[in-house]
Amino acid sequence: MLLKILGNEEEVNNIYKEFYWNFDNIKNNKENSYKKITLYNNGETKIDYYKKAKYNNSVIITFDSLNMKWTSKPFAFDLLLRQDVDIVAVRKRRAEGRHQDLSREVFYDTLHLLINTYEKKLAYGYSLGGYTSLYYGSAVGCEVLSLAPRLSMHPLFGKKDGGKEKFKHTMYLPYNDIIKPIIVYDPKQKMDNRFIEMNVKKAYPNATLIKVPYGGHGIAPHLLRTGQLKEFILTILNEQKAPVYNKKLRNKSNIYLRVLAQACFNRGKLIWAKDLVEESLSLKNDDKFAIYLKIKILKHKKLYNEAIIFTKESMEILPKNQFLAGKLQELMECKANNH
Repeated sequence: MLLKILGNEEEVNNIYKEFYWNFDNIKNNKENSYKKITLYNNGETKIDYYKKAKYNNSVIITFDSLNMKWTSKPFAFDLLLRQDVDIVAVRKRRAEGRHQDLSREVFYDTLHLLINTYEKKLAYGYSLGGYTSLYYGSAVGCEVLSLAPRLSMHPLFGKKDGGKEKFKHTMYLPYNDIIKPIIVYDPKQKMDNRFIEMNVKKAYPNATLIKVPYGGHGIAPHLLRTGQLKEFILTILNEQKAPVYNKKLRNKSNIYLRVLAQACFNRGKLIWAKDLVEESLSLKNDDKFAIYLKIKILKHKKLYNEAIIFTKESMEILPKNQFLAGKLQELMECKANNH
């Protein structure tokens, strides 16, 4: 691992040939399938290197999404652990951290020798991780799989309230016409679409855009639930080409059904909206956003008794959800006022 970090690939190959390949008990020991070295840690961001106990020529740099922190597993770790890849995980101490403390220069200095020892290299992330995979991944010449890239604190393309953290990255993504990043997103998601159109497309003219209408911002879990996430990763890494989204599988995703239900509600198609959100909840009954949407639909239709019963049932599924308790009180007041 130390030789890999220093970029001495020839010495690494000699070690494998002369030592490792002669010890089957090491090769077959699953408990020792990975070893970890922390390459960088400034107290807010750290970069961990996971080396698989076998020779391989592929590495994936993963970037955590917003709500993840370094006490949990890295992004997509369980999925990648089963593949023939080494992993570099870019982590953050706080869930709300956004890597504003990590410069592209430090990222490059930490990783470029290591990453250049691999033939196949991919930067991969979702949401915040989709943004950081583009922002940092291009610095070390990686191909990129970016799922619904977003930086909510961005002064131009984020939310109005970006939080207390100071924005330190470049306003626009660094221009790169060499790499061919693959961007998967929902063009109907206004914030994500604006970021793609106004920033990503200009920075990466050779990007491949895979549009997933009504996939919502939750593209990564949507692909997972349709059984396509692993295929996307391996197609890019092993076949060096863009994957193809199979829209015939989208009804397997509660996210697709819920986002489509919201679109129907916005257009006044209340019967369709109710049917779709109920189908979404049949796939995942603890999706709070689908629960909120069904309550909103029932309230809009003035079906207060049904809404109250459903809200009480949902509170049993999500007992710590204070929003539902407030909604129940609101519905009971609406019922009383209408009588």
